[in-house]
Amino acid sequence: MLHLYVIGFIFIVVGCSQSTEEQQFIASVNEMFEAEEQYRESQKELQELEGEEQLLLQQTLSLQPVDELEIERNVEQLKQSVKARQVLIKEERQTMERAKKSMKRFQQLQANVKEGRKQLELFNEKIGERYLTHEQLMDAYEVYMKEQQNLYELLAEEQLEWQILEVQVGMVNDKRAYVVELIEKFNEITAQLSSLQQIVLPNLSD
Repeated sequence: MLHLYVIGFIFIVVGCSQSTEEQQFIASVNEMFEAEEQYRESQKELQELEGEEQLLLQQTLSLQPVDELEIERNVEQLKQSVKARQVLIKEERQTMERAKKSMKRFQQLQANVKEGRKQLELFNEKIGERYLTHEQLMDAYEVYMKEQQNLYELLAEEQLEWQILEVQVGMVNDKRAYVVELIEKFNEITAQLSSLQQIVLPNLSD
C-alpha cells in the first residue's frame, strides 16, 4: 500500500508583538496551509482506496480459473476503484494549482523586506520545488494507475497467460517504485519548508 499522506505545513498563530513582515509571512503560510486542505483530505481517501484495492487484488490472484464469476466481479471492483482514484487525483491537481498561487505573496514579501531576504529567497525556491515535485508525482501516479488498469484487463481474460501477467505485474511495480521515490522527495522538501519557517521568522523585522 502506498503511504500518500504527506507532511503538511505548520499553521502559525499571529502574535501582537510581531513585525509587519512577520505577520505578512505568517498570513501567507496560513493561507497556503488552508488552500491545501482538500489536498490533505484527498490523501486520506487515496490511502483507503489503495489499501482496499491491494487486498482485493491479492484475493483475485489467488482464485482459480473455475472461479470465473468471482474473478469478473473482483476485476470490475478493481476498475471502479482506479476510476475513483483518478477523480481524486484530478481534484488534488486543481487544489494544489490554486494553492500554488499563494507563492506570489511570498515573492512580494521578498521584494519588500530589508532583513531576512536571503532566508526568504531560499524559502520561495523550496516552495517552487515542492509544487514542481507534486506535479511530477501526479504525472507518475497517473501512469501507475494506467498500468494497474492494464493489469486488471489481463485478469479478466478467459485464457490468461501467466508469463504475460508476470511482465505486467513487473511494470506496475516499477511505476509504483517511482511514485514512492517522488513521495519521499516531496515529503522531504515539505519537511525542509516546515523547518525553514522557523529560520525565516526571526530574521524578519521592520
